[in-house]
Amino acid sequence: MSKNVVTISDTVVGYGSPQILDFTRSMSETTGGRSILVQPLVPQRPVLKTDERYTVIETVPTACHPYSFLGRQEYLSECAKIVNAEKPRVLIITNYILFDIFEQLKHKPRIVIHLALEDLEPILAGEFPEQRLRRLKHQAKNVGIWLFPERNRAVHDCQILGIPYDKIHIFYNVANSDFDEHSKKRNGRLIYSGTLDIELSVGRYIFEQELAPYPIDVYGDLQGSASSKSALKSNLKSLAALGSSNSIRWFGQIPGKRLDSILPEYTFSIVFWMPVRHALLNAAPNKFFQAIANGVPVVSAPHPQCKMLIERYNCGIVLDGWEKSNFLKGVEAATSLASKPGYQQLVDGCRKAVACELSWTVQFGRFIAKFKLDGDL
Repeated sequence: MSKNVVTISDTVVGYGSPQILDFTRSMSETTGGRSILVQPLVPQRPVLKTDERYTVIETVPTACHPYSFLGRQEYLSECAKIVNAEKPRVLIITNYILFDIFEQLKHKPRIVIHLALEDLEPILAGEFPEQRLRRLKHQAKNVGIWLFPERNRAVHDCQILGIPYDKIHIFYNVANSDFDEHSKKRNGRLIYSGTLDIELSVGRYIFEQELAPYPIDVYGDLQGSASSKSALKSNLKSLAALGSSNSIRWFGQIPGKRLDSILPEYTFSIVFWMPVRHALLNAAPNKFFQAIANGVPVVSAPHPQCKMLIERYNCGIVLDGWEKSNFLKGVEAATSLASKPGYQQLVDGCRKAVACELSWTVQFGRFIAKFKLDGDL
Protein backbone atom coordinates (compact mmCIF):
# COMPACT_ATOMS: atom_id res chain seq x y z
CA MET A 1 0.00 0.00 0.00
CA SER A 2 1.41 3.39 -1.01
CA LYS A 3 1.48 6.48 1.21
CA ASN A 4 -0.52 8.31 -1.42
CA VAL A 5 -3.75 10.23 -0.90
CA VAL A 6 -6.60 10.14 -3.42
CA THR A 7 -9.58 12.48 -3.27
CA ILE A 8 -12.77 11.88 -5.23
CA SER A 9 -14.53 15.19 -5.82
CA ASP A 10 -17.87 16.03 -7.45
CA THR A 11 -16.80 19.63 -8.14
CA VAL A 12 -14.14 21.25 -10.30
CA VAL A 13 -11.11 22.87 -8.68
CA GLY A 14 -11.41 26.66 -8.74
CA TYR A 15 -15.20 26.80 -8.68
CA GLY A 16 -15.94 26.77 -4.96
CA SER A 17 -15.07 24.48 -2.02
CA PRO A 18 -11.35 25.37 -1.92
CA GLN A 19 -10.95 23.23 1.20
CA ILE A 20 -11.12 20.07 -0.94
CA LEU A 21 -7.76 20.80 -2.56
CA ASP A 22 -6.32 22.23 0.66
CA PHE A 23 -7.32 19.18 2.68
CA THR A 24 -5.93 16.83 0.04
CA ARG A 25 -2.56 18.58 0.08
CA SER A 26 -2.41 18.69 3.87
CA MET A 27 -3.16 14.98 4.12
CA SER A 28 -0.42 14.11 1.63
CA GLU A 29 2.04 16.19 3.66
CA THR A 30 1.00 14.15 6.70
CA THR A 31 1.43 10.78 5.00
CA GLY A 32 4.60 11.75 3.13
CA GLY A 33 3.17 10.52 -0.16
CA ARG A 34 1.84 12.23 -3.24
CA SER A 35 -1.77 13.28 -3.69
CA ILE A 36 -4.21 12.94 -6.54
CA LEU A 37 -7.49 14.83 -6.79
CA VAL A 38 -9.98 13.33 -9.24
CA GLN A 39 -12.62 15.68 -10.62
CA PRO A 40 -15.32 15.44 -13.31
CA LEU A 41 -15.18 17.30 -16.61
CA VAL A 42 -18.15 19.65 -16.26
CA PRO A 43 -19.55 21.72 -19.14
CA GLN A 44 -19.15 25.49 -18.62
CA ARG A 45 -16.42 24.78 -16.05
CA PRO A 46 -13.08 25.01 -17.90
CA VAL A 47 -10.31 23.14 -16.11
CA LEU A 48 -8.02 25.63 -14.38
CA LYS A 49 -4.26 25.28 -14.08
CA THR A 50 -2.96 24.43 -10.61
CA ASP A 51 0.48 23.84 -9.14
CA GLU A 52 0.80 20.08 -9.61
CA ARG A 53 4.05 19.92 -7.64
CA TYR A 54 1.79 19.31 -4.66
CA THR A 55 -1.33 17.63 -6.04
CA VAL A 56 -1.99 15.98 -9.39
CA ILE A 57 -5.42 16.87 -10.78
CA GLU A 58 -7.00 14.12 -12.88
CA THR A 59 -10.04 15.27 -14.85
CA VAL A 60 -12.38 12.50 -15.95
CA PRO A 61 -14.58 13.04 -19.04
CA THR A 62 -17.90 11.22 -19.34
CA ALA A 63 -20.23 10.57 -22.25
CA CYS A 64 -23.19 12.01 -20.32
CA HIS A 65 -23.20 15.05 -18.07
CA PRO A 66 -21.36 14.02 -14.87
CA TYR A 67 -24.26 15.24 -12.73
CA SER A 68 -26.77 13.02 -14.51
CA PHE A 69 -27.40 9.49 -13.21
CA LEU A 70 -25.62 7.76 -16.10
CA GLY A 71 -22.79 10.30 -16.15
CA ARG A 72 -22.17 9.92 -12.42
CA GLN A 73 -22.06 6.13 -12.66
CA GLU A 74 -19.53 6.36 -15.49
CA TYR A 75 -17.49 8.89 -13.50
CA LEU A 76 -17.46 6.70 -10.38
CA SER A 77 -16.44 3.67 -12.43
CA GLU A 78 -13.41 5.57 -13.73
CA CYS A 79 -12.63 6.88 -10.22
CA ALA A 80 -12.69 3.32 -8.88
CA LYS A 81 -10.15 2.27 -11.51
CA ILE A 82 -7.82 5.06 -10.35
CA VAL A 83 -8.17 4.09 -6.68
CA ASN A 84 -7.62 0.41 -7.41
CA ALA A 85 -4.52 1.21 -9.45
CA GLU A 86 -3.03 3.77 -7.02
CA LYS A 87 -3.78 1.75 -3.85
CA PRO A 88 -3.73 4.89 -1.67
CA ARG A 89 -3.31 4.82 2.08
CA VAL A 90 -5.92 7.57 2.45
CA LEU A 91 -9.13 7.98 0.41
CA ILE A 92 -11.18 11.16 0.72
CA ILE A 93 -14.80 11.34 -0.48
CA THR A 94 -16.46 14.74 -0.72
CA ASN A 95 -20.18 14.03 -1.21
CA TYR A 96 -22.75 11.37 -0.34
CA ILE A 97 -23.61 11.00 -4.03
CA LEU A 98 -20.13 9.52 -4.55
CA PHE A 99 -20.59 6.67 -2.04
CA ASP A 100 -21.45 4.19 -4.79
CA ILE A 101 -17.72 4.01 -5.48
CA PHE A 102 -17.33 1.75 -2.43
CA GLU A 103 -19.08 -1.07 -4.28
CA GLN A 104 -16.45 -0.98 -7.02
CA LEU A 105 -13.30 -0.84 -4.90
CA LYS A 106 -10.99 -3.84 -4.81
CA HIS A 107 -8.41 -1.93 -2.78
CA LYS A 108 -9.24 -1.09 0.86
CA PRO A 109 -7.49 2.13 1.98
CA ARG A 110 -6.24 2.26 5.55
CA ILE A 111 -8.20 5.48 6.18
CA VAL A 112 -11.39 6.62 4.45
CA ILE A 113 -12.49 10.19 5.19
CA HIS A 114 -15.81 11.74 4.27
CA LEU A 115 -15.38 15.49 3.89
CA ALA A 116 -19.09 16.21 4.36
CA LEU A 117 -19.42 19.61 2.71
CA GLU A 118 -22.95 18.74 1.62
CA ASP A 119 -25.56 17.15 3.84
CA LEU A 120 -28.33 14.59 3.43
CA GLU A 121 -31.14 17.02 2.61
CA PRO A 122 -30.98 16.69 -1.20
CA ILE A 123 -31.21 12.91 -0.83
CA LEU A 124 -34.11 13.10 1.63
CA ALA A 125 -35.93 15.45 -0.74
CA GLY A 126 -35.19 13.39 -3.85
CA GLU A 127 -36.68 10.25 -5.35
CA PHE A 128 -36.88 7.02 -3.36
CA PRO A 129 -35.33 8.50 -0.18
CA GLU A 130 -35.94 5.41 1.97
CA GLN A 131 -34.17 3.11 -0.45
CA ARG A 132 -31.29 5.53 -0.90
CA LEU A 133 -30.87 5.96 2.86
CA ARG A 134 -30.74 2.17 3.37
CA ARG A 135 -28.02 2.00 0.75
CA LEU A 136 -26.12 4.90 2.31
CA LYS A 137 -26.26 3.33 5.79
CA HIS A 138 -24.62 0.24 4.37
CA GLN A 139 -22.00 2.21 2.41
CA ALA A 140 -21.27 4.47 5.40
CA LYS A 141 -19.65 1.52 7.18
CA ASN A 142 -16.67 2.01 4.86
CA VAL A 143 -15.96 5.47 6.28
CA GLY A 144 -13.65 5.74 9.29
CA ILE A 145 -13.62 9.53 9.77
CA TRP A 146 -16.45 12.02 9.19
CA LEU A 147 -15.61 15.71 8.94
CA PHE A 148 -18.48 18.20 9.07
CA PRO A 149 -18.18 21.99 8.83
CA GLU A 150 -20.94 22.66 11.36
CA ARG A 151 -22.16 20.90 14.51
CA ASN A 152 -25.92 20.93 13.88
CA ARG A 153 -25.42 19.49 10.40
CA ALA A 154 -23.24 16.75 11.88
CA VAL A 155 -25.88 15.81 14.48
CA HIS A 156 -28.60 15.79 11.81
CA ASP A 157 -26.78 13.41 9.46
CA CYS A 158 -25.27 11.20 12.13
CA GLN A 159 -28.60 10.53 13.81
CA ILE A 160 -30.10 9.49 10.48
CA LEU A 161 -27.19 7.29 9.39
CA GLY A 162 -26.28 5.97 12.84
CA ILE A 163 -22.70 7.22 12.71
CA PRO A 164 -20.78 6.76 16.00
CA TYR A 165 -19.86 10.10 17.53
CA ASP A 166 -16.24 9.07 18.06
CA LYS A 167 -15.82 9.06 14.26
CA ILE A 168 -17.01 12.66 13.92
CA HIS A 169 -15.07 15.91 13.97
CA ILE A 170 -16.12 19.51 13.28
CA PHE A 171 -13.66 21.10 10.86
CA TYR A 172 -14.60 24.73 10.13
CA ASN A 173 -14.62 25.89 6.50
CA VAL A 174 -11.63 28.13 7.22
CA ALA A 175 -9.44 29.76 4.61
CA ASN A 176 -5.99 28.23 4.14
CA SER A 177 -4.15 31.46 4.84
CA ASP A 178 -2.80 33.40 7.78
CA PHE A 179 -4.48 36.57 8.96
CA ASP A 180 -3.75 39.29 6.46
CA GLU A 181 -4.92 42.81 7.24
CA HIS A 182 -4.00 44.25 3.87
CA SER A 183 -2.56 47.71 3.47
CA LYS A 184 -5.22 48.53 0.89
CA LYS A 185 -7.36 51.48 1.91
CA ARG A 186 -10.94 50.49 2.75
CA ASN A 187 -13.43 51.78 0.23
CA GLY A 188 -16.25 52.29 2.73
CA ARG A 189 -18.49 49.80 0.93
CA LEU A 190 -20.08 46.46 1.80
CA ILE A 191 -19.61 43.40 -0.39
CA TYR A 192 -21.88 40.46 -1.07
CA SER A 193 -20.52 37.70 -3.28
CA GLY A 194 -22.36 34.45 -3.85
CA THR A 195 -25.77 33.05 -4.65
CA LEU A 196 -28.41 35.53 -5.83
CA ASP A 197 -31.74 33.75 -5.48
CA ILE A 198 -35.04 35.19 -4.24
CA GLU A 199 -35.94 31.95 -2.46
CA LEU A 200 -32.59 30.99 -0.94
CA SER A 201 -30.37 33.98 -0.26
CA VAL A 202 -30.07 37.67 0.49
CA GLY A 203 -31.05 38.11 -3.14
CA ARG A 204 -34.56 38.38 -1.71
CA TYR A 205 -33.73 41.85 -0.38
CA ILE A 206 -30.47 43.18 -1.70
CA PHE A 207 -31.79 44.79 -4.89
CA GLU A 208 -34.91 46.31 -3.35
CA GLN A 209 -35.28 50.08 -3.37
CA GLU A 210 -35.07 50.41 0.42
CA LEU A 211 -31.42 49.33 0.14
CA ALA A 212 -30.58 51.83 -2.60
CA PRO A 213 -29.03 54.46 -0.28
CA TYR A 214 -26.43 52.02 1.06
CA PRO A 215 -23.02 51.43 -0.61
CA ILE A 216 -23.16 47.71 -1.46
CA ASP A 217 -21.28 45.92 -4.25
CA VAL A 218 -22.84 42.66 -5.37
CA TYR A 219 -21.06 39.84 -7.22
CA GLY A 220 -22.70 36.71 -8.63
CA ASP A 221 -25.04 35.42 -11.30
CA LEU A 222 -28.81 35.73 -11.04
CA GLN A 223 -29.94 32.23 -10.06
CA GLY A 224 -32.90 30.11 -9.06
CA SER A 225 -36.23 29.56 -10.74
CA ALA A 226 -37.52 31.56 -13.68
CA SER A 227 -39.63 33.64 -11.30
CA SER A 228 -36.59 34.29 -9.09
CA LYS A 229 -34.51 35.52 -12.02
CA SER A 230 -37.41 37.62 -13.29
CA ALA A 231 -37.88 39.27 -9.88
CA LEU A 232 -34.15 39.99 -9.57
CA LYS A 233 -34.06 41.57 -13.02
CA SER A 234 -37.12 43.67 -12.20
CA ASN A 235 -35.52 44.89 -8.97
CA LEU A 236 -32.30 45.77 -10.78
CA LYS A 237 -34.30 47.74 -13.36
CA SER A 238 -36.01 49.68 -10.57
CA LEU A 239 -32.65 50.48 -8.99
CA ALA A 240 -31.27 51.70 -12.30
CA ALA A 241 -34.24 54.03 -12.64
CA LEU A 242 -33.18 55.79 -9.44
CA GLY A 243 -30.07 57.11 -11.14
CA SER A 244 -27.60 58.78 -8.82
CA SER A 245 -29.85 58.04 -5.81
CA ASN A 246 -28.87 54.38 -6.06
CA SER A 247 -25.62 53.30 -4.37
CA ILE A 248 -25.90 49.56 -5.09
CA ARG A 249 -23.67 48.15 -7.83
CA TRP A 250 -24.06 44.72 -9.42
CA PHE A 251 -21.01 43.30 -11.23
CA GLY A 252 -22.24 39.82 -12.13
CA GLN A 253 -19.89 36.85 -11.89
CA ILE A 254 -16.15 37.51 -11.79
CA PRO A 255 -13.21 35.07 -11.50
CA GLY A 256 -12.49 33.79 -8.00
CA LYS A 257 -8.93 35.12 -7.98
CA ARG A 258 -10.17 38.58 -8.89
CA LEU A 259 -12.73 38.40 -6.09
CA ASP A 260 -10.02 37.34 -3.62
CA SER A 261 -7.88 40.32 -4.61
CA ILE A 262 -10.60 42.94 -4.09
CA LEU A 263 -12.15 41.55 -0.89
CA PRO A 264 -9.63 43.34 1.42
CA GLU A 265 -10.72 46.69 -0.01
CA TYR A 266 -14.19 46.35 1.52
CA THR A 267 -15.34 47.48 4.93
CA PHE A 268 -17.82 44.67 5.62
CA SER A 269 -18.77 41.37 3.98
CA ILE A 270 -22.39 40.17 3.96
CA VAL A 271 -23.25 36.55 4.84
CA PHE A 272 -26.92 35.63 4.48
CA TRP A 273 -28.87 32.52 3.51
CA MET A 274 -32.63 32.22 3.97
CA PRO A 275 -33.32 29.52 6.62
CA VAL A 276 -35.60 27.51 4.34
CA ARG A 277 -33.63 24.28 4.79
CA HIS A 278 -31.68 22.74 7.63
CA ALA A 279 -28.38 23.19 5.80
CA LEU A 280 -29.09 26.84 5.02
CA LEU A 281 -30.15 27.65 8.56
CA ASN A 282 -26.94 26.02 9.78
CA ALA A 283 -24.78 27.46 7.04
CA ALA A 284 -21.00 27.45 7.38
CA PRO A 285 -20.07 29.64 4.39
CA ASN A 286 -16.54 29.82 3.02
CA LYS A 287 -17.12 33.55 2.49
CA PHE A 288 -17.53 34.06 6.24
CA PHE A 289 -14.13 32.59 7.06
CA GLN A 290 -12.44 34.15 4.04
CA ALA A 291 -13.58 37.62 5.11
CA ILE A 292 -12.38 37.11 8.69
CA ALA A 293 -8.97 35.92 7.45
CA ASN A 294 -8.66 39.13 5.42
CA GLY A 295 -9.59 41.37 8.33
CA VAL A 296 -12.97 42.23 6.86
CA PRO A 297 -15.72 42.11 9.52
CA VAL A 298 -18.98 40.43 8.54
CA VAL A 299 -22.64 41.38 8.61
CA SER A 300 -24.29 38.00 9.12
CA ALA A 301 -27.74 36.56 9.44
CA PRO A 302 -28.05 34.65 12.75
CA HIS A 303 -26.82 31.32 11.45
CA PRO A 304 -25.82 29.48 14.66
CA GLN A 305 -22.13 28.97 13.87
CA CYS A 306 -21.65 32.47 12.46
CA LYS A 307 -23.48 34.01 15.42
CA MET A 308 -21.40 32.04 17.92
CA LEU A 309 -18.09 33.05 16.36
CA ILE A 310 -19.01 36.71 15.92
CA GLU A 311 -20.10 36.96 19.54
CA ARG A 312 -17.03 35.05 20.74
CA TYR A 313 -14.52 37.28 18.94
CA ASN A 314 -16.42 40.53 18.24
CA CYS A 315 -15.59 40.29 14.54
CA GLY A 316 -18.80 41.52 12.98
CA ILE A 317 -22.49 42.31 13.29
CA VAL A 318 -25.20 39.67 13.83
CA LEU A 319 -28.65 40.48 12.47
CA ASP A 320 -31.65 40.07 14.77
CA GLY A 321 -33.38 37.81 12.25
CA TRP A 322 -34.01 37.06 8.58
CA GLU A 323 -36.64 39.71 7.82
CA LYS A 324 -35.94 42.62 5.50
CA SER A 325 -36.19 45.02 8.44
CA ASN A 326 -33.41 43.06 10.20
CA PHE A 327 -31.21 43.23 7.12
CA LEU A 328 -31.80 46.96 6.66
CA LYS A 329 -30.97 47.60 10.31
CA GLY A 330 -27.73 45.62 10.03
CA VAL A 331 -26.61 47.35 6.83
CA GLU A 332 -27.37 50.74 8.35
CA ALA A 333 -25.37 49.87 11.47
CA ALA A 334 -22.40 48.68 9.39
CA THR A 335 -22.43 51.80 7.22
CA SER A 336 -22.50 54.02 10.30
CA LEU A 337 -19.80 52.07 12.15
CA ALA A 338 -17.36 52.09 9.24
CA SER A 339 -16.17 55.62 10.09
CA LYS A 340 -16.08 55.22 13.87
CA PRO A 341 -13.38 53.96 16.29
CA GLY A 342 -15.45 50.86 17.03
CA TYR A 343 -14.73 49.57 13.53
CA GLN A 344 -11.07 48.89 14.34
CA GLN A 345 -12.22 46.79 17.29
CA LEU A 346 -14.02 44.51 14.84
CA VAL A 347 -10.89 44.22 12.69
CA ASP A 348 -8.93 43.36 15.83
CA GLY A 349 -11.59 40.74 16.56
CA CYS A 350 -10.94 39.18 13.17
CA ARG A 351 -7.24 38.99 14.00
CA LYS A 352 -7.95 37.32 17.35
CA ALA A 353 -10.36 34.82 15.77
CA VAL A 354 -7.75 33.69 13.25
CA ALA A 355 -5.04 33.49 15.91
CA CYS A 356 -7.20 31.40 18.23
CA GLU A 357 -8.97 28.96 15.92
CA LEU A 358 -10.14 30.23 12.53
CA SER A 359 -7.01 29.21 10.66
CA TRP A 360 -6.15 26.15 8.61
CA THR A 361 -3.17 25.36 10.83
CA VAL A 362 -5.31 25.23 13.97
CA GLN A 363 -8.21 23.35 12.40
CA PHE A 364 -6.06 20.74 10.66
CA GLY A 365 -3.93 20.34 13.78
CA ARG A 366 -6.99 19.65 15.93
CA PHE A 367 -8.18 17.05 13.43
CA ILE A 368 -4.81 15.29 13.34
CA ALA A 369 -4.59 15.29 17.15
CA LYS A 370 -8.10 13.91 17.67
CA PHE A 371 -7.58 10.90 15.42
CA LYS A 372 -3.90 10.50 16.37
CA LEU A 373 -2.74 10.72 12.77
CA ASP A 374 0.60 12.39 13.48
CA GLY A 375 2.42 9.07 13.67
CA ASP A 376 2.97 6.51 10.93
CA LEU A 377 -0.18 6.32 8.84
